[in-house]
Parts: sequence; C-alpha cells; structure tokens
Amino acid sequence: MRVRTEADDFTRVAAAERDVAHYENGVPLEAFRKFAVYVAENLREATKQLSRIKVNVKVLRPKGAPRVYRLISVNYTNKCRRWGRPEARLSRGLYISQLGDDIVSFYSPTKFFNVNEREGWFERELASSYRLREVTVKHGGTLLIVFRDPHLDRWVYATRRYPHFYFPKFGYCSSADKVVHPQIARALELAPQLRNIPQHLEDYVLLFEVVDPDWSLGDFTLGSSAARMFEKRAAVYFITARRTGDFRLLSYRESAWIASELGLPQVEHVDANSLADLLGRGEKVEGYVLWFEREGEAKLAKVKTATYVAVTKLLNIC
Repeated sequence: MRVRTEADDFTRVAAAERDVAHYENGVPLEAFRKFAVYVAENLREATKQLSRIKVNVKVLRPKGAPRVYRLISVNYTNKCRRWGRPEARLSRGLYISQLGDDIVSFYSPTKFFNVNEREGWFERELASSYRLREVTVKHGGTLLIVFRDPHLDRWVYATRRYPHFYFPKFGYCSSADKVVHPQIARALELAPQLRNIPQHLEDYVLLFEVVDPDWSLGDFTLGSSAARMFEKRAAVYFITARRTGDFRLLSYRESAWIASELGLPQVEHVDANSLADLLGRGEKVEGYVLWFEREGEAKLAKVKTATYVAVTKLLNIC
C-alpha cells in the first residue's frame, strides 16, 4: 500500500484552495508560498517526490555566501507530463533562497499551454468562459529570470535551469559577482543596463526574452533553428514582472513602466478582439501569448502562427 506523503498533502490543499483563492493557470497564488516552503523544509523528501514526476531539484551555494545559505533550483524536465499536478506547473524556473529558517521564493510564470493542447486550454472553453485581456508577440529565445536575493544582497540572473554563478559543464559555483553562464553573459552583452538595475525594483521578479538566433556555444543556444526564420535581430525584450510579496503576475500594461525605466523594448503588443482573430494568422512571427482572465483568475495561452507551423514542419521533414 502506498504511504501518503507531504507532497500528496500539498496537492490536496492546492486543489481545495482553487475555488476560494486567486489563481494563475489553475494554481492558487497561496500555493506558491506553500510549495516553496515545503521544498526548502523537506528538501530530501521533496527531491525524491518531485523526481517521480520528472522535476529536477538542485542546491547551489556560491563562494563567499554564508554556510547556512542555499539557493534551490526547481525545474521540470522535458520528460515531465504530470501537468495535472500543481507542483509540476509551479516548477518552471523556480528559485528558492534560504538562509536558515528564512525562505524567499522567486517564480517565473507557471506552466501554460498552446490553445487546444489540453483540457482547460481548449478554444471553446477560453472563448466562452474568459475575457481576452491582451496579446503579445512570442519571440523564439531564452527566458531570463532576474531577481534580487535579499540573503546575498545582490541581483541574480538565471535561466530556467541555471543561475549566473553556476556553469553546468564544470559543476561548480564561482563568485556571485562574476557571470560565467554563457547564455546569461550574452544577455548582459546585449543589454548592459541590466548590470545596474535600480534598487527599488527589488520587490519584483523581472522576466526577459533573450533573442540571438545566430549565437551558440557548444550545446547552448538562444533560440531554435526555426527562430532564425522569424527573429530579425539580437535583442533582450522585457516581458513582464511578478511581485514577490503576493506572487501576482503583472500584465503587459501594468509592467510597461519597468521596460521604460530599464531602457529596454517590451515584447510587442498585438491588437486582437478575440481568440478567433489570432488563429490561423500568417504573420511572420513565431506566435502570440494570450492573457485571459475571469474573476479571480489569470490564464495564459500560446498560439503558433500558420507560418511558423509550416516552417517547423518543413524543417522536421528536412
């Protein structure tokens, strides 16, 4: 007989809160804090339980950090398919900073899906039950997650898998002041102003898309082969931000002031009145990110353009 674990309790509580809490992509915002605390306080068990659903947990300690400090990376793998589990959807570039009993977590957007990819994202449900709030262009690059770690008293730059002070090829942590991860180093070359982020943005997780389809270093790239057909230039685009206090993800319009303050372009806004306006569009972009909402809930969805679908099919054939 299978023994119930704390991970099972977390899944049950998250599901119970769904009807009473504000939530994002089907996950209650209250679950964000509880999941991070569960992982940090039960690291060994959490690592074991999450590995069963193909989620990786890494513990990182940069040189010079206090002995009781650790940065925990939680990220689903390409083999993860247990999307009905809230902990799987929360494990999308999650970083947990822990100094003794003090735990602070930094989330990128929770896992979301293409329109018509799975239940909850079917066109008929989105069109009938939600209001389309806004649409932005989806670029083909690498997600950059930037947050200020209060325990290190510095900004941390990370991809979904690696922070800036960890280089997986060598498997060690260098000084937290030195950027060694090649994708992040390239991002800071393209947008050097990110080295001097204003202190008053410390209450936000800042999210960017790093686009450079012609750049590669070994196995590292900043875009797929298809991206070369759609991206016109190398750039760092500001996407949006998440407040660390209440975990609320800001919309495009709510976060536009941050892009202006950083002096970076924000992902382009698209005029569209409905989901039907976007499906089948042949514009030469990879696709769109759609923000739907209804009372107490935000739901993100992706739509690939007809042109992108045709190009990827051709590349797969070749």
